[in-house]
Amino acid sequence: MNLLLILLLIFNLIPPVSTSSGRADVWPGFRGAGDSHTAARELPLEWADDKNVAWDVALPGYGQSSPVVWRDKVFLTAVEGANKEKLLVFSMEYGLICDIPSENSRKGDILMKMKHAIFSTCCLALFSISAMAQTAEASSTTQPQKADPAAWNTLKSARETSQTLPTNFAGVTVDVVLNDNGKLAKGSINYEAGKSVEMKIEGLDDEAKGWLNDQTMSIIAHRRGGDFSKGDGRHPITFAEDDNSPAGRRIAINDQMKSHYRVRDNKVVEVDRTMGSDHFIINVLETTKTPEGKNLPRHFTVTYFDAKSGAVKRTETFTDEYKLIDGVWFPASRRMFRAENGKVITRVIEFHNPRIRFTNEQAAR
Repeated sequence: MNLLLILLLIFNLIPPVSTSSGRADVWPGFRGAGDSHTAARELPLEWADDKNVAWDVALPGYGQSSPVVWRDKVFLTAVEGANKEKLLVFSMEYGLICDIPSENSRKGDILMKMKHAIFSTCCLALFSISAMAQTAEASSTTQPQKADPAAWNTLKSARETSQTLPTNFAGVTVDVVLNDNGKLAKGSINYEAGKSVEMKIEGLDDEAKGWLNDQTMSIIAHRRGGDFSKGDGRHPITFAEDDNSPAGRRIAINDQMKSHYRVRDNKVVEVDRTMGSDHFIINVLETTKTPEGKNLPRHFTVTYFDAKSGAVKRTETFTDEYKLIDGVWFPASRRMFRAENGKVITRVIEFHNPRIRFTNEQAAR
């Protein structure tokens, strides 16, 4: 069955969401809800290379659909030729997250992309839509929750202490060595800002390739920073009930993923989110401070729970090392220990000879 059709069927299994409440961050199809109206206000009326453009990306082939916008994600389809359909998933903040070909397009790639791109990206969107569908039946007269300025500013200040990539970072090509629990594989990775990762590496199975792709996006792409007010800051952030935890003060984002952060010593030390049947908590145990006074996460754990039962499904422990390359704090290595199903798996990524590219355009990202 065509992959795009499968995804459409999955969408059809989700209860329809009423748009009568006039959400400004939802554009469900051609002409929006069918009337070409939106609740969004103060929209830009002029565009140029350096005006009202957060990011841009070249689309493959030609488009076949009107964009679908759901909160911070944009979905498009495109065709590059016979049996070469693609679903493109974009982040409002970062640009292209992944592209998923149809089952007739490069069958060797589809298995890998089905395993990691759909799970790590499209499922996130589907889970968010499902959660919104459950709440969309509430009366449109319900008053929206208001943000607590103190909580909002506390999280914003903590996020601003993180070391991010410079705004003119355009991408990187880097040699990579992966030790997959004793099995070595070498190759190269190319990342263009706002696009997906391209890997040239032999000797890895699809699961390992998917994991390497996800880790590269995590350690590089997720450090691009961005406007806080357009990310977590767009939600009605409040303080959660104070549990006096030594881990730090808990802050509720009040989004569809039940996201919470903990802040201690003006640093984000915990991230807590629920995505469908999965609930995960990231605990930052150690950071590296750069000469600029910014923080890089060096040692952290990720614990995955069953969202319903609360049972621990697996744990992952990471250690990251960095080097200063052309003024950029670039990852030198990432070590991961995963405990799951009575076994511990160790993986180590080494990044060598990074060729970092820059652009003179200081685009807002």
